[in-house]
Amino acid sequence: MSGLTFGQYSLTVSEHATDIVPGETTYRVYVDMINPGDFLSSVYGNEGDPMSFATSDGFYNDTFGSTVASGINPAFFALVPSLAADSWITIGIDSQNTGDEVAISTVEDASQPFVASFQAGSAIDGNDIVIDTQTGGAWYVLNGSPNGLPNDDGAVLVMQFTTPGTFSGEMNFQIFENGDGSTDIRKTFSFDGTGTFFEDGEGGGGTDPVLGCTDDSACNYNADAT
Repeated sequence: MSGLTFGQYSLTVSEHATDIVPGETTYRVYVDMINPGDFLSSVYGNEGDPMSFATSDGFYNDTFGSTVASGINPAFFALVPSLAADSWITIGIDSQNTGDEVAISTVEDASQPFVASFQAGSAIDGNDIVIDTQTGGAWYVLNGSPNGLPNDDGAVLVMQFTTPGTFSGEMNFQIFENGDGSTDIRKTFSFDGTGTFFEDGEGGGGTDPVLGCTDDSACNYNADAT
């Protein structure tokens, strides 16, 4: 479940499940949009806008899993329950693309690979991710794909990961306001643990924003509102 944005783009990291893999917690990361027609084009990092994701104890990749959500077949969950805890990257979907949805595309610098960090048995399986070269890296879908539009909660899913430890990161996003490719909005969010995080660093730390009036002269003033 995503957080509320209150008129701001934000990033929400929430607990999705516990003990699918014993002793580990599965989390999901969402970008919270402002408008129902906003389109999330890509998650990226490069020399000018570094991206990172780090955990204290690595993250889980299932043998039957995939690096991207579009490679996950939920029909196998009953046979391989641990598959539901696989770590992957995505734009808007949590399993194989259907209908007009599209598969998730990736691009990376050969000198700084990151996709295989989400591949069980790879040389960098579950390793921390840094994308900060001139070439950079990204995962994306093309404008017009339904994956990139917000769900009923106004959010777009971008990653799932399972870990027994702590985690933090910084992620960059390309958003087309109301799906208009000429309105290229770039947002960077830093996060540490669960919560809702704004570009200016407010929010998060496991505490979601509190809805209410912040005008201390109003009759319905709420001192706890954020």
